[in-house]
Amino acid sequence: MKKTILGAALVAVMATSVTSYASTNFNQKSASNKGTQIALAGSKQQVQNSAAAKVSGEATKGSIEYLKTTTHSNGSTTINETWLNPNTFDFRSDINRFGVNDSEFKETDAQNAKTKLTQANIVKYSSTYNEGKHVVNIIRDDKGNAIKGNEYQVTQKEADSEIQDIQKNQTVAAIKASYTDRSAWKDVGTVTTADGKKLKKISSGDIKDEMHILYLNDDGLPVKSELYLNGKIVGGSTIEYEHKFIQDDGKIFNTSGVKLDNLGIL
Repeated sequence: MKKTILGAALVAVMATSVTSYASTNFNQKSASNKGTQIALAGSKQQVQNSAAAKVSGEATKGSIEYLKTTTHSNGSTTINETWLNPNTFDFRSDINRFGVNDSEFKETDAQNAKTKLTQANIVKYSSTYNEGKHVVNIIRDDKGNAIKGNEYQVTQKEADSEIQDIQKNQTVAAIKASYTDRSAWKDVGTVTTADGKKLKKISSGDIKDEMHILYLNDDGLPVKSELYLNGKIVGGSTIEYEHKFIQDDGKIFNTSGVKLDNLGIL
């Protein structure tokens, strides 16, 4: 699993983002238990060839798999974007919290000074790049311009583990497969959007306790998700998705020109 080293403030921010994102990605556990993983066959090249074969038909539309999730919570917005090359498993993940309402970080009046200091150190926009054993973390300004970052090397074992995780949870093929698991998801009909598109509605869980609702497009990919607790939708639990295949313009995984602190081998 990749390590992200950008300081304690960023760890706190990313933990919040991951929490909001995890509410609709718990299904990935079922995918990994249902045989969607591809075992490493002794070399990274064998893994690449195997995974590439699974997505070859889709990848003709573009060489990079792009996923964007937008989480709305109490007037704030968090955007998570990922880019994946299914042939090399180069992977980039961006977290953008510039839509976050500052009040979300406030505590009590007596802690205002501490809160302001905390807010000043919060990283709201960051990127993590995984390319084999090489990992890069970059902090960005509100316009997406790189400010600073670090880089380091991981062991081959850790790099292989990261590839397996990407195969199980991040590829378009894996995402689609996870929602066809009938032991986890049930069909509950279709809905029609305002622009006339029909979406398949599936659910997981118990409406009297905790239930996840997903809306899938014709490609079997999620468009929107909702979380219900005790029959009521949870505020801030709505997540919108965007999936598409794009061409690599040479900039997606390019970190040149950014001053990076080399942390060596971690």
